[in-house]
Amino acid sequence: MEGAARPAVNRVLHYAILVSLALHGVLLFGLSMERGAAKGDLPVPPLEARLVEPPAPPPPKVEPVKPPPPVVKPIPRPRPRPAPVAKPAPEAPRAEPPAEPVPEPVARATPPVAKVEPRPAPPAPSAGQREARDRDEYRRAVMDAARRHNRYPPLARENNWEGEVQVGMVIGADGAVSLTIRRSSKHAVLDRQALEMFRQAQAQVPLPPSLRGKEVTLELRAIYNLKDQGSG
Repeated sequence: MEGAARPAVNRVLHYAILVSLALHGVLLFGLSMERGAAKGDLPVPPLEARLVEPPAPPPPKVEPVKPPPPVVKPIPRPRPRPAPVAKPAPEAPRAEPPAEPVPEPVARATPPVAKVEPRPAPPAPSAGQREARDRDEYRRAVMDAARRHNRYPPLARENNWEGEVQVGMVIGADGAVSLTIRRSSKHAVLDRQALEMFRQAQAQVPLPPSLRGKEVTLELRAIYNLKDQGSG
């Protein structure tokens, strides 16, 4: 950068010197002309001034670029080979021991098996026993159905009336049903409620086949208690 700026400064300086010389020459020429005109001498030839460019500065020296020294790669040395390992000699096959003789199976005597005789079937119930069993099952079914229709009369609840009602149910051979009060609760409203409850329950429970065509008598009971309502 400094080498390129220096010629430009020199060139401007030369131009300034030449311009100054030219101005001085013009002034001197003008004075001489005035003096000649006054003395009547011959005209003086004109003075010519030429502008000459200064010589170009020498080119900057460029130092040659030295190439980098060549990189010498080390030559890899051969690795030493491992020494051969001696393989062990194969072992001689071992002699297998002789197979032991398998003992022959010994026949075992089967133990005697005890004979189990089947139990005799229970004797079939008689007609009277079957009817008694069906009567008890029918009574329990009527009582279960009566619990679904059990209502405590509001009048008895308001007056704190309690009591036990025993009802006799008779089913004739023709299927007609009659209900009677065998033991009263001493409150008519409770007695009527017990009769209506068992009448609805009997209509929902079918009579067993063994009891059809015969007269069936049942004893039913209804207990009205404000603390624990129930029947049995």
